[in-house]
Amino acid sequence: SQGVAVAGKDPEMAFRLGKRATKPLSAMVADPMLDADVRNSAIEALGMIGDANGCGALVNALSERELHTNAVAALVHVGHYNPILDGCRNPNPLVRRGCLSALGRLGDSLVIEQVGRCVDDPDTTVRVHAHEALGRISHNAALPFLARGLDDHETQVRHTALQQIGQFEGDKAIPLVIQSANDRSPTVRRLSVELLARFPDARVVPILVDRMEDDDEEVCEAAKRSLAHLESLVDGGAA
Repeated sequence: SQGVAVAGKDPEMAFRLGKRATKPLSAMVADPMLDADVRNSAIEALGMIGDANGCGALVNALSERELHTNAVAALVHVGHYNPILDGCRNPNPLVRRGCLSALGRLGDSLVIEQVGRCVDDPDTTVRVHAHEALGRISHNAALPFLARGLDDHETQVRHTALQQIGQFEGDKAIPLVIQSANDRSPTVRRLSVELLARFPDARVVPILVDRMEDDDEEVCEAAKRSLAHLESLVDGGAA
């Protein structure tokens, strides 16, 4: 109908039409003959309507780069988990990545198990997104999955996992951050010694002293800075 055609270009109008616009808007999102601008407006409209029945079209739209970002935002706006969780098993890695981004932004610890399974995804970029999502959810139950990422064969995944682990409280994070101080990649070792500056803990000092002799100059310098920072905390506490 003309109303839905207008709604596709005007998300506010779509919101007023309500759920009866979901089906025709979903068809607009799926129509490759339409301009990306029109399809993106329809995606935004589906997000505003908030009807779970529109999620299938939104998940499918994740496979197209020019629709991907808006589709993630719309899925977050609708907030219906089942289609997003199903999308984490989609054969297209771009869809899996988008679903993980949405789950991270929704931030519900109840989906940690499902997101955690994706740290073993065959696609490197999906594994990175899985770790980022776990970090955004930021619940202690995510730590065992993030710890698995420290053993990944790809440096980018190990680095991302370590970034997320660094956000957690000391007792749980310290052993994992220390483990990464011996990573085979200097970028991961450097991040590890930078993160160790956050933890005034006796276990940290010998690791930093050791890394001051690292083969990589940037790791050495980072270790010196972290050690100096921790020493300043001790001096400040003694004053």
